[in-house]
Amino acid sequence: MIKKIILNSFYTLLLLALPVQLNTNDFSGNADFPFPLSEIDERWVESTLNRMSLKEKCAQLIVSSASSRDTSIDSKAYKRLKKLVDELKVGGLIFFSGNLENQITLTNRLQNLSRVPLLISADYERGPGMRLSDVVSFPHNMALGATNDPYLTYLMGQYTAIVSRAIGVHMNFAPLLD
Repeated sequence: MIKKIILNSFYTLLLLALPVQLNTNDFSGNADFPFPLSEIDERWVESTLNRMSLKEKCAQLIVSSASSRDTSIDSKAYKRLKKLVDELKVGGLIFFSGNLENQITLTNRLQNLSRVPLLISADYERGPGMRLSDVVSFPHNMALGATNDPYLTYLMGQYTAIVSRAIGVHMNFAPLLD
């Protein structure tokens, strides 16, 4: 009962905090949004939003932490993620640890459960190896800056982008300016 009251209060506050209501006309290819949606994409967005309850729309704003260390469908960690995606309908996941193969497996499995594509993110400040045990991890940004070679920074970013895209990570929370 308390949990339901807290959740309902959260959803109400969340809606009050949203300053404007957007629709697909806001993404028409003007200077503020130079990538227009196709007519088919607009129809998909509108029909998907129209089928969603208020609770499901609010849940799309939630990004939960995830680990790809254990992908067994019987594990407590997987059951938690499955519930978040399948029942609570969160909008995305941010991966913090694991390995390459497990993250790909888990991402694909969870994307298949979700009616709306999940936004998959990670914090690869020092490259994917910062979070995944079996790929390259680069030096900290301070060390990279000390080389005074912008091309090395470019190559690090390029590698990170290629690996991220290949494993289904849409957003990387890097670089940081600590």
